[in-house]
Order: sequence, then C-alpha cells, then structure tokens
Amino acid sequence: MAVNSSTDYAQATEEDHHEIPLRNGIHGEQDAAARHAAMRLATTMAVPAALKAAIELGVFEILAKECGPRKSLTAKEIASQVLQPDSGGLSVLNDRYLERILRLLASENVVSESVVTVASGNSSCSNSSTERCYALQPVGAYFVRGDEDAASLAPLLVMLQDRDFLKPWHHLSATVLDDSTESFRKAHGESVFEYMSHNPRLERIFNASMAHHSRLYMQAVLRAYHGFQDVKCLVDVGGGKGSSLAIITAKYPHIRGINYDLIHVAAASPAYPGIARS
Repeated sequence: MAVNSSTDYAQATEEDHHEIPLRNGIHGEQDAAARHAAMRLATTMAVPAALKAAIELGVFEILAKECGPRKSLTAKEIASQVLQPDSGGLSVLNDRYLERILRLLASENVVSESVVTVASGNSSCSNSSTERCYALQPVGAYFVRGDEDAASLAPLLVMLQDRDFLKPWHHLSATVLDDSTESFRKAHGESVFEYMSHNPRLERIFNASMAHHSRLYMQAVLRAYHGFQDVKCLVDVGGGKGSSLAIITAKYPHIRGINYDLIHVAAASPAYPGIARS
C-alpha cells in the first residue's frame, strides 16, 4: 500500500495492525496480558543487571543506613554517598542513570518510590517541582551487604551475574544437542572447580556466595527441622568454607563436624570449634 500523507500512514498502520494474525485465537485483554508477559521474559535480564549495579554502587547499604519509616532519599542524595572505587573519596556520579536503575528496581518492589513536591526556594515565586524519593523494601533488604557473619543474597546475585558464570548460558542449546560436555566446560574448557582452582577472583566470589546463601537458609532449616538432636558425627561433603556445619554445631555443640572438600578449599576454610577439615 502506497503512503502519500500522514493520514495515509495512520490508515496503513491501522490496516497493518488488523492484518496481524491472532495467536491461538486469543483476543483482547488476554492477548495483551500474554504480550506483556512475553515482553517481560524478553527483557528480564535487565532486572538482575540493575541489581548487580546497585550492589556494586552500595545503594542498598546507603538506603539501609539513611532511610527509616519516614525518610527516603532522592537519586541525587544517594549518588552523593557512593564511594568511587580506589579513590578513597566521594565521586560525582550520573544521578539520572542511577534514577533509571532505581525506578526499575521500584517496579520489582525492591525499593519503594514516592513522588514529593518541592517548593521553590524563591519566596516571591509560587512555582514548585516534584522529585522521586526511594526507600528500601523488605525484598531489597536481602541485598544489603553486612559483615562476614551476615546473611545476604548480594554475593549470590553478583556470582550469577559474573561474566565467567554467564558465559556457559550461551552454550545451553549446544549442551542439549551434545551432552558429552557440560555448558561450563564448553565455555571455559574445564569444569567449574578446575577453572576456579587457578582463578582466585572467581573462587572468592563463589565462596562468598555459598557462605551467605548457606547462612540464610540453614538458619531457616534449623527452625523447622530438629533431626540433628541425636546425631553424633556430621560430614558435610562439599562443605566449602564450613558455614553450614558451623551453624548446625553452634546449635548442637555435641555434634562432631567434618568439613569435607577439595584440599585447597578445606585448607582455606576458617577454624570452627568442633569441626575438623578434611
């Protein structure tokens, strides 16, 4: 169809819209909901990427420290407290980019977003403006990084979004077609543990994520499960840094724990009372 004017273009667009075949006979709101869900799947990588950026910038710690039930911060206020890596001081950040990250996280209820009216500083001027403020939500609290004994999902998110752990996902379809080699080996030429044995950066990220994840869920397990009461000796195969055993034996000090892992992993694990490394 030839388009000679804006009116013709509008008509052509409308006609083209009606020519699009319906998917499985779905109409109206049902089709709109399916399209919305499909779009979320197509763009879902943006959410963990935004989370990783917020973690790296220390946004969750800033919100946890500064915000209370009646206080929230603007993107500019948050940006003013972000430390520049290796500079030892505060940096000037692009708060407009930070605002985009915060708004995306607000759409996932990681942070809350509110719009407040700001009066003009000029008493003779009645103009006012609005700005967006952000505070930590319960979901976002799980991404606050604390001390070594704190339980946070931030290290797990950082690990899963690390370039070395993302690369195997690009070999997933190839692994379905040829399962003689797992995806990680296809991507890196060796298993994940072989790769980490000479990649201390990735090993640190992996160990931190496992330790925090273990603390978070083992505490919940012990609240619901009481089967360790009669256990005398407990071996954690692949126990990493021994976090899970340490939590169990702290509650049940009569248990003799054995943290069984690769030699270099067990050797680098902390010493816990009642736990032998093997």
